[in-house]
Amino acid sequence: MMEAPNNDKLDTTIELITPENIVFRYYLAGPAHRIPAFLIDCICQFVIFMATSFALVFLTFYFPMLEEIIDFVFLVSIFCIFWLYGGILESVWNGRTFGKWALGLRVVTVEGLPITPFQALMRNLLRAADLQPFFTGWVGLLTMMLNRRFQRLGDLACKTMVIIDRVSTLQAIPLADHPEIAAVAELLPHRLEFHPSVVRALLLYVHRREWLSWERRNEIAAPLAEAFRKRYSLPSDIPADTIVCAAYQRGVLGSAAQNGQNAVMGSLRRPDADRSSPQASALPFGPLPAETPSSETRN
Repeated sequence: MMEAPNNDKLDTTIELITPENIVFRYYLAGPAHRIPAFLIDCICQFVIFMATSFALVFLTFYFPMLEEIIDFVFLVSIFCIFWLYGGILESVWNGRTFGKWALGLRVVTVEGLPITPFQALMRNLLRAADLQPFFTGWVGLLTMMLNRRFQRLGDLACKTMVIIDRVSTLQAIPLADHPEIAAVAELLPHRLEFHPSVVRALLLYVHRREWLSWERRNEIAAPLAEAFRKRYSLPSDIPADTIVCAAYQRGVLGSAAQNGQNAVMGSLRRPDADRSSPQASALPFGPLPAETPSSETRN
């Protein structure tokens, strides 16, 4: 992906353009978000250290013959807690630590992709440089303020950035009773399981379509409608708005009804990035929906 040009120097968002010319917008996390997350992580590290210390003291008291082994385990645990805590959690939790999770933050690459274990470990080991001088953190803070992605030294070295991972909740709303939408819905498979990013695109479109003209609706819906048209061999004369609404009615409302969730379809995110939260300016996020067998077939 390439970065979209941005002349707004005070803007805290970054836009990345895919080869398909789809723009994803990420909300960058600045010092006001990252410092509280770091303090929460420090508290978590202290709690883990105290729990580990008490556990090892307990073992030493009851098994004095293992004192040398327990001392070695204690030294290793200190290194893991204070040096590898962030790297291990970000590797297995897709860019999150407990502090980032509490504040709704996540680490991704500068291309918007999930970070690798190497990037997670290196950016956390380099935190020692960001905390200089004398663990005051001025080096990291000044570095973040001097680049538009709010990257500290560890982020610059590993080509990562921290984004705000939370998205607003959307509700599934019923469509007006249109015979043409119902007719197109019958041409689609009985049950669809949509990629969550496609579900979110459908929700956003349905929430806003009432304020759009007919021509504008079809223009916006065209990319996603064309994908559905090719996958399910739909006639070419069906308007794009009708196809998207039929897919919404069949896949989103139908799935919500089957799960007993007629009201809330909250916090839908991309599973391929384990709940990353880019806001895209075009509809066709992610892969196409996958067909699943109907209940009759399964039984």
